[in-house]
Amino acid sequence: MQRFAHPVTLAEARVTGPERELDAQYVFDRFSRLGFVHPAGQIQRPAFADSRLLTAWLHVTNACNLRCPYCYVHKSAEKMDESTGRAAVEAVILSAVRQGFPAVKLKYAGGEASLNHQLMLSLHEHARGLAAHHGL
Repeated sequence: MQRFAHPVTLAEARVTGPERELDAQYVFDRFSRLGFVHPAGQIQRPAFADSRLLTAWLHVTNACNLRCPYCYVHKSAEKMDESTGRAAVEAVILSAVRQGFPAVKLKYAGGEASLNHQLMLSLHEHARGLAAHHGL
């Protein structure tokens, strides 16, 4: 994979790459299909599947009682307050209405979101009420 860190042609990859040409061709074809490599200078734009569901993550706390080795969240007692959460839910619902989404899915995250479960329950009820009001 390191051989493709900077733009190279397949011929250049063969010269500096695996001893067998078949290996370089296989790697190049596989990377190309996966979207890992592309023509030099081509601007990459993400492609998203059409969706009828607007999904939003709400980071409701930095608190966590776990110490997962892969986690990047700085653990602290900091948490989202009710007014910020309600404003976020309202913004998501209004975005869905304006953009023609028929449904919304909220995901609660954090550190460990369930450590702020009262806020999660409150925001979820608020979201359900707004969704019903707007026919979502």
